This record gives sequence, C-alpha cells and structure tokens, in this order.
Amino acid sequence: MTDSQTVLQPELINRLDSKIMYLGQLQSAVMNQQVPQVYELLDSKKFNEQIRQRPHADSNALLAQMVTDIHDNLAIFLAPELLK
Repeated sequence: MTDSQTVLQPELINRLDSKIMYLGQLQSAVMNQQVPQVYELLDSKKFNEQIRQRPHADSNALLAQMVTDIHDNLAIFLAPELLK
C-alpha cells in the first residue's frame, strides 16, 4: 500500500459509509411507509426549506443521485399519499 492510498482510505471509507447509510435509511423509510422521510431523503434541501421552514438547508443531492434510476418506482410509492 502506498502512502497516498493510506491517506485516501479513511476518506473513501467515510464516503462509502455515507452512501450505504443513505440507502439503508431510504430502504427503511419505504418498508415502514414513512412517506415524509422518503421525501426528505430524496431532496433534503427542499424538504427542510419548505416543510420545516429552515432557510439555507443542506442539500443531499449527491446521495440522492444514487437512486435516480428508480425515481419512477419511488413516484409510484409516493403517489397515493398525494391523492389523500
């Protein structure tokens, strides 16, 4: 292992952990029908600014990009809540 690999490894592990945690939270929210949490996980900045009235909220766009390929499925999951 080179010195640069040693330096980069903790950063890589942290980034992988963040992605795994995000996907786990999204999976849990869907499995438990936690619709508000799904919305927050898909766009935390918008959710926090509009629902929680927190200006200048942090974005999770980089994490949310991981699920762009299943947006249609997530929309179908969320649709019944919009119709209530």
